[in-house]
Amino acid sequence: MKARITVRSVEALKPKRGQRQKLWDDQIRGFGCVAMPSGQRRFVLYRQVKATGKRRSWPLGEFPAVSPDQARKKALSLVAQIADGQDPMADTGSRGSVPTVQDLWDRYLEHIKTRTKPRPKKPRSIAEDERNYSNHVKCVLGDRPVASVMHDDVEALHAAISRQHPVAANRVRALVSAMFNVAEVPRVKGEPPWRTPGTNPARNVRKNPEQGREGELSPAELQRLGKALANFEDETPTKAAAIATHASVVAAIKLLLYSGARKSEILELEWKNVDIEGGRLVLPNSKTGRKVIHLNSQAVAVLNGIEGDRVGYVLRGARPGKHLVNPWKAWNRIRKSAGIPDAHLHDLRHTFGCTGVGGGQSLEIIGQQLGHKSTKTTKLYARAATNPVRAAVNEVGDALEAALESGEPRLRAVG
Repeated sequence: MKARITVRSVEALKPKRGQRQKLWDDQIRGFGCVAMPSGQRRFVLYRQVKATGKRRSWPLGEFPAVSPDQARKKALSLVAQIADGQDPMADTGSRGSVPTVQDLWDRYLEHIKTRTKPRPKKPRSIAEDERNYSNHVKCVLGDRPVASVMHDDVEALHAAISRQHPVAANRVRALVSAMFNVAEVPRVKGEPPWRTPGTNPARNVRKNPEQGREGELSPAELQRLGKALANFEDETPTKAAAIATHASVVAAIKLLLYSGARKSEILELEWKNVDIEGGRLVLPNSKTGRKVIHLNSQAVAVLNGIEGDRVGYVLRGARPGKHLVNPWKAWNRIRKSAGIPDAHLHDLRHTFGCTGVGGGQSLEIIGQQLGHKSTKTTKLYARAATNPVRAAVNEVGDALEAALESGEPRLRAVG
């Protein structure tokens, strides 16, 4: 379909029967607008480059953020460069030619490791990005020029992963979006960006719905968990590796439940960050930065019950000098024995929070213990409310201990 590309003609352009529709300008060859099933309308230029003989495409922006007149000016500028024997796509990438998505990945990886605002990504998050790129993005887009990747490409990638792994597809979409945000910023001051700002191809790729888990163990489930945990604790493992980690698994489960801490904060906990007398853990580098976790008497008792020298990691793993890394197999045995289907270790943290809030504790106090505030806010609030926090977590510990023993929490529910 050909017509002059104007505001009116672009607004009238709509997909038909779920298929994208294209409108080509009747004056500039290869200049067009594409209406996507998502409702997005983007301007594009398709031309063969005489210098290389290759047919290329250039994204010119999305409507209405970019007007038809602005897109037309960009198209004319590119056409002029092509007529002059240039290849507008051949700006300098890390490999000395057209920057590819692989070039962009290398640049993105350096960016997330060295950025100062926000702070550099955690190693665990970087590892997840590396897996997603290697398993899903590299094989499909790795060799593509950055400027040639379109919304359709990302949408197709997302759809292909979604057939079996809908949540993983959302994570890949987020990674691609973050990478192309970097592409829209000049690598070096004075150089043009690798991609026209406002043309991120992951924009408007609809995420798959993700159903959140409730994750709270009921009083009856806690009671059964207490019995199953006691039975597990009384077992005598036969394998050397199991003997080394058996006590650590029990301590990990109890500490997760009684403190509301994250798995990594407990599994990677070191004795140098444990203040038994002060009843707290002082973590220098948690997910939210420096963090203080107040300990109730139940958590302190668990720590006091751990045998061995108080050097290195609190929860020792099978390998000397290493922390516990694989409590999931034992946890699955324990929860199945307790008749608790599909419960995750993270649900112990959620149970702590729900028990506290349900028993009348302040949302701010419990949120502070769980680390839901920003680092700066948490530090300021911690100085002003240390005693209320300590009192609150002790009451939650008492309630959880009672539930493990009898199935009846001691905190009175509000409402």
